[in-house]
Amino acid sequence: MLHDHLHEAKIWLEYALADLAIARMPLPEHSKYEMLLFHAQQAVEKSLKAILVLRQIEFPYTHSLYRLVRLIPDEYGGRDLLLASTVLTEYAVLSRYPSEPISVDEEQYHHLLGLAEQVFTWAKQVIASSSETSSY
Repeated sequence: MLHDHLHEAKIWLEYALADLAIARMPLPEHSKYEMLLFHAQQAVEKSLKAILVLRQIEFPYTHSLYRLVRLIPDEYGGRDLLLASTVLTEYAVLSRYPSEPISVDEEQYHHLLGLAEQVFTWAKQVIASSSETSSY
């Protein structure tokens, strides 16, 4: 049974990695860093959901990273990093529509992208260690 959840968790991580790839792209002409940070937020969201899938923890349909972080068991560590990454929640929706403009400069973009990359790496390590300890 763990094997099925492990496989599904790895699929969630593949999607998170795809979002990270987009978030790392050079800023297209006439675009905004906020658009790239939408994908950074998605990478964090999918990384967190990968861990929840692995642990068979039900999660709500939400873009709130804070709500997802609260569901992550403490045994995995990384709590400070996970909480810091919740700042990306606002890029899930607000950054995509002009009614709620958010302005991000290059320095902020790199900082927030770095948080997303760290959360992805954390989730990848958690899943890798679960893969090593499972017997299938």
